[in-house]
Amino acid sequence: IARARFYKHEFDEAAALFEYCITQANDPVIRQESSIWIARIHNEKGRYSDSYRTLTETEIPPKSPKGLLSMYYTTMADLFIRQQKYADAIEPLEKAISLVSGKRSKYRLTYLLAQLNEKAGNSSAAIELYRDVVKMNPPYDVEFNARINIAGVFDVNSGNPKEMRKEMERMLKDSKNADFQDQIYFALGNL
Repeated sequence: IARARFYKHEFDEAAALFEYCITQANDPVIRQESSIWIARIHNEKGRYSDSYRTLTETEIPPKSPKGLLSMYYTTMADLFIRQQKYADAIEPLEKAISLVSGKRSKYRLTYLLAQLNEKAGNSSAAIELYRDVVKMNPPYDVEFNARINIAGVFDVNSGNPKEMRKEMERMLKDSKNADFQDQIYFALGNL
């Protein structure tokens, strides 16, 4: 019920129910998960110091379920992203990726990690992560955007610009990209 309230943006009601779970639950995993949800509520309300305090005070043993650990790390990454501390969000997101299961979650978090590295100025890491996303065989729109972002982050001084240009020209010839030619030409122009 508390999660449903959270997703309906009824944060005060959700917080009250999560607090009840923290005080009344016998299972420590339920108490820990409820604390993480409270931190998420603080993130949504813009109370970042409260969220950080809640997360640091919540003791999550390393042998906890992987789902709980990944939830903890993604919430910590979300906290840093909302504060535009992109470099700080990289480490918790890397930990979350190593714990998360499911193809969709993996490519989404890897794509986000690539974007964070791009914003933090780690262009070589960002390119490598975008290439990892492409290898994960995601839906075509995600793959297309990853390829375009590779061209956007590409450093002509450290890489081979001719190879990147060939890849962009191949994308132009592909019939699947007919609706996206403006984005490809823009990426080529920037290159």
